[in-house]
Amino acid sequence: MISRLSGVIIFLIIVFWTLRVRPKLLGLSDYFITLSLVTMITVNVIELSGYRYASSLTHIQLWLLFPVLMIFGIEYKTLPSFLGFIRPRKTSAIASLAFTSICIILGIVSIIFMNMPPLLPIIFNVTLFASALTFARAIYAFGGFDNREILRLIQGEKKARYNFTVIHIKVSFLFLFIDIAIAILFNIVGQYFVFYDLLIHSIAIGFIGLTIALYLPLMLPPIVGKIIHFTNFNKIPLLLIIISLSIRAVGDFILAQPPLPSSFLEYYIGSSSLQILTYSFSLSGWFIVVAMLIFVIMIHKSMKEVDPLPSSNTNPF
Repeated sequence: MISRLSGVIIFLIIVFWTLRVRPKLLGLSDYFITLSLVTMITVNVIELSGYRYASSLTHIQLWLLFPVLMIFGIEYKTLPSFLGFIRPRKTSAIASLAFTSICIILGIVSIIFMNMPPLLPIIFNVTLFASALTFARAIYAFGGFDNREILRLIQGEKKARYNFTVIHIKVSFLFLFIDIAIAILFNIVGQYFVFYDLLIHSIAIGFIGLTIALYLPLMLPPIVGKIIHFTNFNKIPLLLIIISLSIRAVGDFILAQPPLPSSFLEYYIGSSSLQILTYSFSLSGWFIVVAMLIFVIMIHKSMKEVDPLPSSNTNPF
């Protein structure tokens, strides 16, 4: 426990030291990153202090807020320029920061005080949904600006990269909204495993995973010194992720409670058929593995060496 807390503190010091760099553009991104770090250190301190806290879905969501808010901070500074060479909506971003701050406070209170009213987790998720919605508006995740001129001017490699960015950002935020909606159902309908399982996978794979898939080919070129050609990309990894999460959702609702207990299914379709059905739904994890392998191979095949710049004493003509 001490080792884990020490590692977290070292990480925080490094990031906060990096945030001191001036001058910088779009400074609001630092506030999202700061909230991300504050959430992580607070949850760690609560867990490691020996205090008897309430381990709940809200507790898991607070852990997941660390990568989610870190992504928000990165996307606020980069995505609008990727989508249309425009600045993000500052008012919407400030509203998102306000909702996020309220959400974090409510989440911490709900895990510290175990006898809090059951309405608190619902309010926590409602404010989280408002935070995600206003942030999506701030970075134009679903459009909201005239990009017809951009689409008319770009073609080839630039258009392929633009389309790759647009589709991944839209699908990832759709999964984030679905995730929060599932969390609200979990607290209203009942604390069933089906909702818990879908929530974890939709945010970890649907939002965080797809965002990593979006940024990896955008950030690799300056790191590895190679150009990545987006014209060689395809949508197979994205489709496999969507299929995998869809299969898992169907499997959860059929095999878990609610709505149909396994005894009910076993009575009507037989134990052998139920076992085959269970194995079929368990393939969802392999779809994700295959998607990752195809994505890595696709990036590797799309890499090309950077053409060396001509030396100063070389006549390019």
